[in-house]
Amino acid sequence: WELVCVLAAYLLAGEIGLAVPFTSGNISPLWPPAGVALAAMVILGYRIWPAVALGAFIVNFFTGIPHLAAVGMALGNTVGPLCGAWLLRQLPRFQPSLTRLRDVLGMSILGAFCGTAVSATVGAGVLFLTGVNAWSGFASAWLMWWLGDAMGVLIVTPLVLTFTGLMSIREERRLVELACLLLGAVGSALVIFDPRLGLMRADVFAFGVFPFVLWGAIRFEAPGAAIVSFLISAITVWGTAHGFSPFIRGNALQNATLLQSFLGVTAVSGMVLAAVIAERAQLIREQSAQEALERSEKSYRGIVETAYEGIWKVDTDFITSFVNGRMAELLGYTVEEMLGRPLFDFLFESDIEQKRLDLQRRRRGVSEQLEGRYRKKDGSVLWARVATSPIIGEDGGFEGALAMVSDITEQKRTEAEGRRSREMISLLSEAVKQTADSVVITDRQGTIEYVNPAFEATTGYSPEEAIGKTPRILKSALHDREFYSRLWNQILEGETFRGTLVNRKKSGELYWT
Repeated sequence: WELVCVLAAYLLAGEIGLAVPFTSGNISPLWPPAGVALAAMVILGYRIWPAVALGAFIVNFFTGIPHLAAVGMALGNTVGPLCGAWLLRQLPRFQPSLTRLRDVLGMSILGAFCGTAVSATVGAGVLFLTGVNAWSGFASAWLMWWLGDAMGVLIVTPLVLTFTGLMSIREERRLVELACLLLGAVGSALVIFDPRLGLMRADVFAFGVFPFVLWGAIRFEAPGAAIVSFLISAITVWGTAHGFSPFIRGNALQNATLLQSFLGVTAVSGMVLAAVIAERAQLIREQSAQEALERSEKSYRGIVETAYEGIWKVDTDFITSFVNGRMAELLGYTVEEMLGRPLFDFLFESDIEQKRLDLQRRRRGVSEQLEGRYRKKDGSVLWARVATSPIIGEDGGFEGALAMVSDITEQKRTEAEGRRSREMISLLSEAVKQTADSVVITDRQGTIEYVNPAFEATTGYSPEEAIGKTPRILKSALHDREFYSRLWNQILEGETFRGTLVNRKKSGELYWT
């Protein structure tokens, strides 16, 4: 279907080109098919050439020139766009959107003037060899062919390449402005080329349409400039065909040259201005983005440098490429001392192999949270909780690893002390259980919370019977109230009471303690 669409567009453009005034021997001062062919090859590639060749042959076959000449002209009209498209593809990063000045100049010079010179040379040579007397001679025929194809490229190719930019406009305000622009451009061109107003008598009035070209370039960039230039060119050619033009005052060659000059200046001026504006807008956007990036980077760098956690970045060989001040402080180094050193320089020898395995998982894209230890500058241990993640490049390749390091040395020390305390308590508890002396523990109010096995053996009260009671269950009534008051007062004041008591067992038997 692509070939069919290109063929149909070429045939339609060919009929328009042959209808342009001053056409002689099938050589037109404006040949739109050249623009259609170049645009098709830029967008779809060289594979579209059969549609161009067939269209060029059909357009010329049904005219008055010899059939052999039609074949030769089809060859020239195919080779020229192929050369133009090849030259454009040689431009570094050529963009068909024509938003850069280099792309517009490339299309104008390489596409419109270099590629078309091939078509003109082949085509004019074929006409000369087949006896077709076009434009009274080979030189004038070649010049008119060349400029006609160039005008077709300058007017039609930008419109085709950038038309999607107009179709993407969705804002109502922008659509209204575009409608006003197109109506203004068409209206001004009609006024200038309307013989009843008499303005066409002065060539200078033809450039009265330029404000609309500028309007289109400024407000809608390349798509706006392209469509305005196309509409103005169409009306100019129409006016010229009907004798309503300032370009019909000399001989045919002079008139055609004037028409081509006007069309070329209009098209190139609009596209160049649009490209300059687009490049400037892009430069402003890039500068704004760069400034925003710099502000963001400055802000993030401030956050990184003031973070309580250490931040450590290594490259693909696990060489330190970045650390923040906190990370260097945790290990007792300066930032400069850590940069450029392998990660393994900050590990204990026994931990290196495990760390290598961890880092290999980073290469496979694994993110983890681990606990590990590092060797500080003074040889002591830094225990850390580390959240690590790989750094993956745009091509999906491994570019390094990033770690967030939290100091948990004090936590580890506290845990170790806690373990030792629990072990000691366990030992003391076992000793209390094994001692032959009775042990009773109460709360502040004297309620029994613990008794050891020796208590049960001595008093006859089981732990279940004693816990929750008070030592009064052992009261013998052989001591006065003052004795017990002195005992408890002394304990509650934080002192140790030592003395001999007479208590009573569960059985009622007295015992001394």
